[in-house]
Amino acid sequence: WGLDAELVELRLLCGRRLLGEAEAVGDLPSSHLQALCVKSTAFAMLGPETPGVEKYLSGGVFAPNGSIYFAPGRARHTMRIDPASGASATLGPEIQAEGSAYSAKSGGVLAPNGKIYFAPFEAQQALCIDPEANSAELIGPEFTDQFKYSAGGVLALNGRIYFAPSGASRALWIDPKTNTVGLLGPKLDGFSKYMARGVLAPNGKIFFAPASAGRVLCIDPEAGAAELIGPDFGGGYSYAAGGVLARNGKIYFAPAGASRVLCVDPEACSSEPVGPDLPGNLKYVAGGVLAANGKIYFAPSHASRALCVDPETSSAEMFGPEIPMDSRRSSRYAAGGVLAATGKIYFAPCNARRVLCIDPAAESSKLLGPELQKSSLYMADGALASNGKIFFAPSSAAQILCIDP
Repeated sequence: WGLDAELVELRLLCGRRLLGEAEAVGDLPSSHLQALCVKSTAFAMLGPETPGVEKYLSGGVFAPNGSIYFAPGRARHTMRIDPASGASATLGPEIQAEGSAYSAKSGGVLAPNGKIYFAPFEAQQALCIDPEANSAELIGPEFTDQFKYSAGGVLALNGRIYFAPSGASRALWIDPKTNTVGLLGPKLDGFSKYMARGVLAPNGKIFFAPASAGRVLCIDPEAGAAELIGPDFGGGYSYAAGGVLARNGKIYFAPAGASRVLCVDPEACSSEPVGPDLPGNLKYVAGGVLAANGKIYFAPSHASRALCVDPETSSAEMFGPEIPMDSRRSSRYAAGGVLAATGKIYFAPCNARRVLCIDPAAESSKLLGPELQKSSLYMADGALASNGKIFFAPSSAAQILCIDP
């Protein structure tokens, strides 16, 4: 384990009373002082070193048995991590695909039956992981589209899981009760139509922000229908970072190629841009996180600083220090962030060099841990384990990253 010196905090007791920040330690008798605790963030690289790129791209899922599961990208088997021991192992059949079997943004979804489901990207079928049986299997019909589903799926109130299409022409549903797979909604042309993780609204509908599709996709599970809503944002790569449901019931997506944050109002079934114009392309692609203060935070990709969205005021602003990155490389951060029990948010680096820690209470951000030298290090969303540790599966990195807040 490595401790980050910048986060070490010494707390002192005088008798049984915790000292306040303004109290002068030098004026108090040394016999009355004692160290209460030293708080730190620790980092560890776990498991054997494995070669290759894009090994794991799809976000991890914490299962009821206490383990975390990642579907393979260019790796060919599902990976299981045991947070208690830090050990990892592969399971299930070898997945055949020309490229990445299950994609970066198409994170798995835990169903009420305890199984985990992933939609295919370059694989031919959906993947079902059964944690209790420690097994994985391919289910449903074979799909021949390229780059089928990349946007993270959403569990609806009816128990089904829904995925928006990327290269596929229609939205996908998986019914965990019957292990069946089907399509719904209108046919949509093009590639990279939807890349950002969808969000379940309080009214039971699911919303996906457009990448190249132009308009927001609304799936109504109760009606078994899907429709496009709101204005057309044009082509390009408008939104790629996973959306977040705010306390006001609205959903917010950080911009990639779009110039402004997108706000979706589920009750009005409408969408509109909010906040200032933000320059550049591929600004934010890592999924956002709702903090205890009600604000939403996104780590930068081609943008140089983190983004804070305040739903209460419908405002957005960049904050924190500029994060260096080799200009020849792409995303600083691509893996979705994880909210720790401490209230802080952690993002694993893609082409940045260090972990990004956002402290909403202090309204600050800093880089932590050792410098990592490879590119495309971590692209799969991290997962929080019951022991409070956070795990990120490697993309081009050689090992699993574990953060102990």
